Amino acid sequence: MRAGGILGGVGVLAAIALVLGVGLSKPSTVRGDKLPVRKIVLVSIDTLRADRLGCYGYAKPTSPNLDAFAKEGVLFERATVPAPWTAPSMAAMITGRYPFETGVYTNQNRLPEGVNSLGTVLREAGFATAWFNTNPVLMLAGTNFKQGFESVEPTARITAKLPYSKVEPRVHQWLDEHADEDFFLWVHNMDPHSPPTEGNPYHKDKSWHVYDGEVRLVDDAMGNLFEKLRSLGIWEETLVIFTADHGEAFSEHMLPGHQNVIYDEVLHVPLIVRYPGARKGARTDEPVELLDVYRTIADLAQVPVPEGVRGESLVPIIEGKSERRDQTYSFHSRYYIKPMSLHYLAIRDRDYKLIARVPFEPEPGKRMILQVPEWSLDQPGTTLELYRYSEDPREQRNLIFHGADPGIADRLQRELLSWRDRISGQAGDEEASGVELDEKTRDTLRRLGYDGN
Repeated sequence: MRAGGILGGVGVLAAIALVLGVGLSKPSTVRGDKLPVRKIVLVSIDTLRADRLGCYGYAKPTSPNLDAFAKEGVLFERATVPAPWTAPSMAAMITGRYPFETGVYTNQNRLPEGVNSLGTVLREAGFATAWFNTNPVLMLAGTNFKQGFESVEPTARITAKLPYSKVEPRVHQWLDEHADEDFFLWVHNMDPHSPPTEGNPYHKDKSWHVYDGEVRLVDDAMGNLFEKLRSLGIWEETLVIFTADHGEAFSEHMLPGHQNVIYDEVLHVPLIVRYPGARKGARTDEPVELLDVYRTIADLAQVPVPEGVRGESLVPIIEGKSERRDQTYSFHSRYYIKPMSLHYLAIRDRDYKLIARVPFEPEPGKRMILQVPEWSLDQPGTTLELYRYSEDPREQRNLIFHGADPGIADRLQRELLSWRDRISGQAGDEEASGVELDEKTRDTLRRLGYDGN
């Protein structure tokens, strides 16, 4: 165990908080007298649809290792992300705050210093922290995603999608070096994102769809990781969370890709959680958010949660003490869609999902990524869509035009506006901050399919 341990680290964190004026809540008491989980592995897969895994109902053999993993933990059938692209979604996951609050609206925004990310909070609590990432967007100079992590790899600049196989040996080596310590390891694997992963053996078999072959490659890597934890003798004491930053559209709504899609082929992601004390092989259809990962980890590690962190701990559901989240609604945003000049907003409860497309007027002469998004549902040109899960899980029948009770849409609009008002002004800066890109980096973003913001 590292010097200072859990209690010593929490004391340091509290002292720092007093000096800086940062509010901290007390560690959660949801788990009663249970000991904290001190080995944590968080895996986020880039561009992974939940419905391409066998444990989520896919018929093809894309995920034998993950299917077996799901039988050892709890699978969330209706987990969704706050944004349909990487940087806003991952910033929300590691801070427990929505994109408007982090100020990370696009792939070029900077995560503010001092937001008490998971890496920061756990490092101050005495955990060894490491982040292994293969997405160049998250590694742009100045984006600050690496704050709180003692080890970050790759250390050299990434100018293209990096196959996870290139960093996998170092992930396993890091586990060798830290297996006897309290640790937090975050792995972000980009393999399913286009273009096809170099060296993927499943692409040689023409019976595999290219995307399915990428999913199977991810599953192989997960199998290797699980086996590594077992070989080190720490599998039974480790918290493992498996999820994704977003999914991928295959033109279900005449839209490919992900960054400009607010439908559930992109917002719906896998979420599987396993740790000592978790139920085995359980499934829940309770809607949850990626933001819930923060409080869930903090709860299990028994570390304080900074003020302003949203979401809620999923431990009561995981351990079978509750069937529901306390929070009824989940929210989604995609700001600054060009060239249509639209913001996409969405809200869901347990039965319905409302989508709003809201026009915006860019500020003349100001870079888009430096503008703080403002919106109102009474903006001229705003359009709405309403879907009901049980009747239309693929979002094909817009109930706004098919006789739905108007009270449902009205209620969801009121809640969406209430959410906007609660998070307004919480970004930490009066205006967003952005990262200056050179032409090589812009070319990298274009090759990955991003539109330059």
